[in-house]
Amino acid sequence: MLLFIFRFDPVWASFEAYPVGARWHSMAGSGIADADPRSLFLHNPAFLTQQRGSQLSLSHMQLFSMRELPLYHLNFGHPWKTGGAGAALQRLGSELYSETCFAAAAAFRIDSVLDLGVTLRYAHLQIQRYGSAGSTMIDVGAVGRWSSRVHYGFAIKNITAATLGRCEEPLPQSLQCGISAQGPGTLRFCFDMYKEARAPFEFRHGVEYAAGKYLLLRAGFTTASLRLAAGFGVCCPLVTLDYAVMTHPCLGLTQQFSLHFSGH
Repeated sequence: MLLFIFRFDPVWASFEAYPVGARWHSMAGSGIADADPRSLFLHNPAFLTQQRGSQLSLSHMQLFSMRELPLYHLNFGHPWKTGGAGAALQRLGSELYSETCFAAAAAFRIDSVLDLGVTLRYAHLQIQRYGSAGSTMIDVGAVGRWSSRVHYGFAIKNITAATLGRCEEPLPQSLQCGISAQGPGTLRFCFDMYKEARAPFEFRHGVEYAAGKYLLLRAGFTTASLRLAAGFGVCCPLVTLDYAVMTHPCLGLTQQFSLHFSGH
């Protein structure tokens, strides 16, 4: 079953771009230009400049509702006057098969309309009875502002074309770009384009609506296999609980829970 899942799409060594973070997940992986301070730098390191104090995020996802494929993510970020820094730890799988990723990132505010960031990731793959292998990847990203209501951004993953193992299996490379727009009232829209090497081009769209002071409603879709997503967030002064679910035409639902703690 694991072989089927990891080879259902065009073949990679491992370490696909999973929709980590329930907020990102519930909007179908859109929001590469999003200015929300809870956005994870794993998707775009430039997000670190958006934080308003120290941030800690915890996420748990069960890929396709399979017990063998739990994903855990821990993310920490801290801002400074002209940027921010962050670190993350992520693990997918079980004793039979596991992917572990360590990440460190930094972002800088270039001027009043542009932020740039870079992430260094170390990926470690362990397969029982087959051994292990590791590789280092570099991601870059940017977020810019056309106005106070419209932002644009992009992120390039694995810009160095890193490979894994003795056979030098290629690790995923991708480019995502898009815009984030504040609509009427408390509506926010995200429109993204995503291209992964050796995979079809896809569009990702998401929307978020603040239904009062404490409740956020979200939905989205991606043209990759026409997957639909939805979720919500419950906001308190220092903590936010997020939930997301996404469909798959063949493999079933993927659900995710996230807790986000803010130091401000």
